[in-house]
Amino acid sequence: IKINEHDKILPGAEFTIYEDEDCTKAIETLTTNETGVLVFEKLEDRKTYYFKETKAPAGYRIPVDKNGDAHVYELRAEATPAEGTFNFYVDGVKYTVANIDGSIHLEDGNGTTIIAITVINYTSGKLPETGSNWTIKLIGAAIIFGIFGYVFSKNRKCKTTI
Repeated sequence: IKINEHDKILPGAEFTIYEDEDCTKAIETLTTNETGVLVFEKLEDRKTYYFKETKAPAGYRIPVDKNGDAHVYELRAEATPAEGTFNFYVDGVKYTVANIDGSIHLEDGNGTTIIAITVINYTSGKLPETGSNWTIKLIGAAIIFGIFGYVFSKNRKCKTTI
């Protein structure tokens, strides 16, 4: 489920699911529909997958981790029908059928367990430009004016004679 920071549904977000941690072996790429939802089907039990947003909707930015890279979710499902258990792991955290709300929760879809992960995109804002050539020019001008001011003040001092 794809939403923005104001709970607005976001169609057009592209997600890819991978079979390797380095995200080089794509299994499938899907785009959220008009209700902000996409569904990866036919994922295997007890197999680890990696899932990330690969294209944000226009005007939004992809969620990133602490290193500034696109956040990659590690996913794993473990079902034991004979015992009636279904566990789902997201980034190593275990979720069960008791988790029915929150940004990660499980739902019963007519005998099929559906894992719902809500991913939030934040509006892109124009960031101020830093480190431009103007910064160097302004610092240079300030130094030159400082030198002229110092020299000018030294020359203006009056000598008094008694």
